[in-house]
Amino acid sequence: NLAKMLTSTDGSMKCPTVRYGRTELQMPLVSLGCMRFQQSWNRGGKPVKSADQIEQECQENLVNIIRHSLHCGVNHIETAQ
Repeated sequence: NLAKMLTSTDGSMKCPTVRYGRTELQMPLVSLGCMRFQQSWNRGGKPVKSADQIEQECQENLVNIIRHSLHCGVNHIETAQ
């Protein structure tokens, strides 16, 4: 299971990595996909066009998701649209 895979023997959280293609870059097996974050800001209303239109609760939730991911050792955050 994922939680077991992310927990090392000393109890700290670390995401396992694999070599990326033929490079020497190490990429995590798990990444945080952020494509739907902007839709979370929207919540079915008008499209969000500026940061001042984002509800504080939504922004705090998204920040908490990113912080938790980093705590779990996930350090690849996918932001492509």
